[in-house]
Amino acid sequence: MDHSVAVALPWGQGSVGYFAKQPARRLLVFVHGFGGSASATWAGTEASLAADPRAGTCDLIYFGYRSFHAQPEMSAGILRGFLDEAAGAGSKWNALASRALGVDVAREYDEVLVIAHSLGAPISRRALLDAIQEKAPWASKVRLQLFAPAHLGAFLHKVREELGVVSGLIASLTALATLGIRSLDGLKPNSPFLTQLIKDSRQELANGWEAQIKAREVIFGDGENVVMVQRFLNDPPPTVWAGHGHRSVCRCDLTAPAIARHLI
Repeated sequence: MDHSVAVALPWGQGSVGYFAKQPARRLLVFVHGFGGSASATWAGTEASLAADPRAGTCDLIYFGYRSFHAQPEMSAGILRGFLDEAAGAGSKWNALASRALGVDVAREYDEVLVIAHSLGAPISRRALLDAIQEKAPWASKVRLQLFAPAHLGAFLHKVREELGVVSGLIASLTALATLGIRSLDGLKPNSPFLTQLIKDSRQELANGWEAQIKAREVIFGDGENVVMVQRFLNDPPPTVWAGHGHRSVCRCDLTAPAIARHLI
């Protein structure tokens, strides 16, 4: 086995990591979407990637956040705080990796690949934009791979249906208000969150950050009916997988190989 067993991480919500036994040159950070969870959204990818030699020098991190109750700007701040430590290979991060592997290690990543789904995609891009504006030293290392991203908003009635399926609750407006579901406001088309995201992304593209801001790949299923699929600024045309929908693109037999292609 080329990685440690799953290690609970003290950042985010339910976050776990698998640390490479070889010197790790890449950090892979998986970020789930609305109603998802750190590991379940990407179920099966950890085993497939751990068995792939291309991931042998990658630390695999499944990051969780409060996708129901936190506004997306707050979730982006939590993610950025995690990346400050992990992508920056801070002392706490190296100590955690050393404990997981049973030997002293000093991480120094050449690349940080953020792999995000649905609401997790604009949250990840917001975290990256804030890191660029704050001149975080790791920001230049980040690349994005996105699965069914919600950068241009979602069909909220379908999101409510997703909530009902995931939680078994009646996903009515009244129920959502009672439960304090705050993140849906950010998924409204032309919401302040998404509008500012487009504005800041356009600005940093003009400032020379295209390699970081432009997604390396955008993947949708042809059954996508939750988020709007128009292209976001300079992102590439989407890769479309037949027979898959909003959630299945994250954990089908195509998912891990699609990620591994970017690890050469």
